[in-house]
Amino acid sequence: MPVKKPSTRFSMPSALSRKRIILITIAIILSGTGIWVWYYWSASVKDNPQLNYILFEKNAEQIQVPAGETLQAGPRDQLKILEISTSIFHNKGVRLTSVGFDVNALLNDKLVIETLLPQNELPDRYRFRIEVKQYNLEIGSIELHVEPMVEDWIGLAEKTIDKNRRIVVLEKALQLHPQDKLIQNRILEEFRSQHKWPQMAKLLEEFAKDQPSEKILNELITVNENLKKPDEVAAALRRLLKLNPQNIEVRTRLARLLEEQKKHSESITEYETLLKQTGPENQLPLYKTLGFLYTETDRIKDAIAVFLKAVELDKNDANLYYNLSNLYAKNNDTEQADLYLTKALEFKADDNESRLKLAESLIKKQKYGEAEKYLTEILDKDPDSLKALLLTARLMDVKKDKPGLKSIYEKILALNPDNGIVLYNLSVLEFEQGDFGKAQTYLKTLLKNNPQDPEAHNLLFEIHKKQKQDDAALKEALFLAELRPAEPSYYRYIFEYLNRNNRHKEMIPIFQKGLIKNPGQKELREYLVLAFLKTGQEIPAMEQIKELIKSQPRNINLWLQLAKLQEKQELLKEALESYQKILDLNPDHTEAEEAYLRLKLELLHQKPE
Repeated sequence: MPVKKPSTRFSMPSALSRKRIILITIAIILSGTGIWVWYYWSASVKDNPQLNYILFEKNAEQIQVPAGETLQAGPRDQLKILEISTSIFHNKGVRLTSVGFDVNALLNDKLVIETLLPQNELPDRYRFRIEVKQYNLEIGSIELHVEPMVEDWIGLAEKTIDKNRRIVVLEKALQLHPQDKLIQNRILEEFRSQHKWPQMAKLLEEFAKDQPSEKILNELITVNENLKKPDEVAAALRRLLKLNPQNIEVRTRLARLLEEQKKHSESITEYETLLKQTGPENQLPLYKTLGFLYTETDRIKDAIAVFLKAVELDKNDANLYYNLSNLYAKNNDTEQADLYLTKALEFKADDNESRLKLAESLIKKQKYGEAEKYLTEILDKDPDSLKALLLTARLMDVKKDKPGLKSIYEKILALNPDNGIVLYNLSVLEFEQGDFGKAQTYLKTLLKNNPQDPEAHNLLFEIHKKQKQDDAALKEALFLAELRPAEPSYYRYIFEYLNRNNRHKEMIPIFQKGLIKNPGQKELREYLVLAFLKTGQEIPAMEQIKELIKSQPRNINLWLQLAKLQEKQELLKEALESYQKILDLNPDHTEAEEAYLRLKLELLHQKPE
């Protein structure tokens, strides 16, 4: 039987059903509208409206800033306000305000912040309060902090052509970011490139107060070296040592710097510490330096001790032996001084000065053979060494080797024909050997160069006396009396010669002149007394006798001579007084007693005028 297909037709709703649907739809629409109107009205008239947040787009990032919070941004950041969320329906009556900042410009466009900032010469740190108000009622706020980032400052500095202006920029950056290493390094680099060492030093000192790192202190050392401020360099080195007391390199720099400043005591302290910190393989230069510093500070025993330790480590350093020799000499230990000088000379074949020094010391010790050995070494290499020849002459002299001495003097004279000492010494040798002619030849050469040489004139005087050349001897005696007025032997010769030849008148001016230079020399007055008496000048003779009596008041012979002259000049009262003086000194003096009585009677018989 065929299958019937089901029917596909739908039955249409009745008119009543359509009416119901329309009524329900209208009811729903009216209910929604009522709810919306109620919500809008209730939100608009709410008693305590508030800000929830503001949504910003900073560069490519969206940032939601809740009420009361802060948005941090840089002046080069791009900023736009995307949303202001409040409790007010549709933000009815909501607006933005901010003192000094056009915040509303951010509602429309995404702007670079610095275009809205005050146009100052340099970027600065800004704090803006963005207030959200409904009409005139503030319902909340947020903070916008605009601060140039480190990169901004660095970029601005790089773009600044004027170098002084560039420093101003970097100083401002450092003021805002005092702990930022990038800015610190950049401003230091700028100071360095412009050689502004004082500013750099000041800045580094500030850094070092807060963070005394090795890097900063090393920079400070370099700057103060450029400023030629060794005290500040030393201070920084000491601060480095506080950070690391075992730093040998730093301590060495400090020790050397103090040494250069002649602060030897402080330098010694550092070197002594270094000596404790270093191994034996590195101690030799420290011993040598300490030896020098101890010597400079007169710590002789300490210097000797460290140099001896240095010798143990280096037995081939001649300077160590020289130093020890000098130190022992200062310590008056000539044996050790000569010992170490001898060792030094083993390494210094050309050191003639030290050989001379050693030879001289050996001569003093009467070690003539050793002294001659060193002098011979010198003269073998340098036959014309005047110092060696002179010292050899001294050696010959103490050895009483007159022929050898004469030979050496002749060599010296060949090198230095005008050497007065050698000329004189040769003349003495010739004089002692009886060759007066040769002696006079040397003396004439000497006196040609030095006419006033008293020793040469004296020897010439002796030669003339030996040769019985009286007139020549007198001439020299007169000249020597002028050169050496205090020497009586010349006047004695003059007196003897002139007296022997009855030339008494010539004596008077000579001895008067001598008395002017030597008023206390009684021998000259005695010569004058004789000269005056021989020439019949009794009055001046009496004056000289009176002067002699002043220094010899108990000399009876002088009183007697004076009394006789006074009596001869008929000065009877004066003569009587002189005889009385003799009797006071010697009551038994017969001659004076008789003369006294005779004059007494004579005066009694004289008629008064």
